Amino acid sequence: MNALSFDRERVYGDTHTVSVPVRLANLPYLVDAILDTGAAVSSFDRALLPDLGITDVRSGKDIHVTAANNERGVAYVHTVRVEVLGHVLMIPIAFCPDWPEGTRNLLGMRGFFEQALIAFEHQQRKIHYTITGPSVWSSGLGPLS
Repeated sequence: MNALSFDRERVYGDTHTVSVPVRLANLPYLVDAILDTGAAVSSFDRALLPDLGITDVRSGKDIHVTAANNERGVAYVHTVRVEVLGHVLMIPIAFCPDWPEGTRNLLGMRGFFEQALIAFEHQQRKIHYTITGPSVWSSGLGPLS
């Protein structure tokens, strides 16, 4: 049997969702994002668009999305540089202009989990993780400031 090994761990507290701080592009603030293995793609609050310099959400690739409450919509995917769990990655993030501002940020399978090996030890409220994808750090761009 193969055993998985991880570089780091993080305690996430008494909740039943796992949120991690994320810095998008070069924004001077962090946002929380839920690690969501049920999300096909990462999706973030549309209120972040102006700070990211995205003036036309529809300039991204359009995809059809369904929220956990079965609300359907069209979202637009933009590739965004993110710093998460100590690594800088480029990931596709969907923004849905029809969903209300304040929508929870989700890190999903395409883009994020494709570059990460994460195990949830829920009874201990810990995640164990290794970022496996091509970190932007390795390309010499370094961490976001």
